Amino acid sequence: MNYVSILDLGISNIFSIDGLFKNLGYKTKIISSPQDVAKSKIIVIPGVGSFPAAMNYLNKKKLINSLKKYAENKNPIIGICLGMQLLFEKSSEFGNNEGLGILEGEVEAFKNSVIKTHIGWNKVFFNKDNIFYKYLKNEKNDLYPDQYYYFVHSFYPIPNDQKLVLTETNYGSEKFCSSILNENILALQFHPEKSSKNGINLINNFLKFIKIND
Repeated sequence: MNYVSILDLGISNIFSIDGLFKNLGYKTKIISSPQDVAKSKIIVIPGVGSFPAAMNYLNKKKLINSLKKYAENKNPIIGICLGMQLLFEKSSEFGNNEGLGILEGEVEAFKNSVIKTHIGWNKVFFNKDNIFYKYLKNEKNDLYPDQYYYFVHSFYPIPNDQKLVLTETNYGSEKFCSSILNENILALQFHPEKSSKNGINLINNFLKFIKIND
């Protein structure tokens, strides 16, 4: 069986993510070096902490180029919350910060909501033209098209290519991109590991979609 590699950002709680994949029957490995990245079959970039702190850690560990090369080779990546945001070109969190640039676009803060941090369960609305949604529909998965997931964030990505958007979510008067499917990249603003059966099934379906199983 292939390992699921979970990237250690030095600031993220990775234990619940580790438990999610083990519950799905996958072996896991915590990685933190370019050599580990190069040997991985699938990488999960977790998400708790600030954008600049995470990028500084990746730079210190010399992981930025290896992650970019890994993505260029069309290897699977799952980005969760902050891990999703890091995939983009830049973020305005605590100033102007350069991201990995694997996905084109930027990360911005909520502007119109009275409470700037989005916390709790919220509904996602699937883009029915997205290839992953079509896969889910063909699989006759009864959890789709629209379900609730758990969010904790104050920033969200704005992708340049709206065709990559897998789901959108409403928070106050703002609608934001809450997940992306781009070839072998699944990027989620919500936390699947905190979203009960919906999160578990979404990840499980993605792993089937990219055929990580031996």
